[in-house]
Amino acid sequence: MKKTEYFTSEHQMFTSLDVCVEDAKLKRDNFLEENKEIIAKIDSEDIKVISGNPSNNHLHNVMVIIRLTYYPKQ
Repeated sequence: MKKTEYFTSEHQMFTSLDVCVEDAKLKRDNFLEENKEIIAKIDSEDIKVISGNPSNNHLHNVMVIIRLTYYPKQ
């Protein structure tokens, strides 16, 4: 059965997108290193960038989400 993990990072300024991406990738890489014994195969990986905050019309926020789906070892 597949399992999915999410790794997020956010910043107040959209100009810091590269910092957010690197932070989310670091969280993902740390997870993979710590759990390499239980991961049999990575099924898919997706990255999404969300900008703005519709609740307060603040368009400078940025959030990065990495979705990692994998098969655990049996």
